[in-house]
Amino acid sequence: MSHVENKLNWCLKKAETELGQDKKHRGLIEVQPDSELAYQHIRKAEHNLKAIDYFARGEFSDWSISAAYVHSSN
Repeated sequence: MSHVENKLNWCLKKAETELGQDKKHRGLIEVQPDSELAYQHIRKAEHNLKAIDYFARGEFSDWSISAAYVHSSN
């Protein structure tokens, strides 16, 4: 098994274990693809990119960076 496969399996097992202990998981959870949810994420990313571009063009580059950081973590 490759290093990447080992890491992936470790992350999947970590989430499974923590969820089983009623903890907030810090690993990966395997889910079924959801085209609508993916579309919503893309739309949000496009919206955020427009805001970042707007700030940058208006010479508020410091706010562009803040907008990128805040919105990417949501």
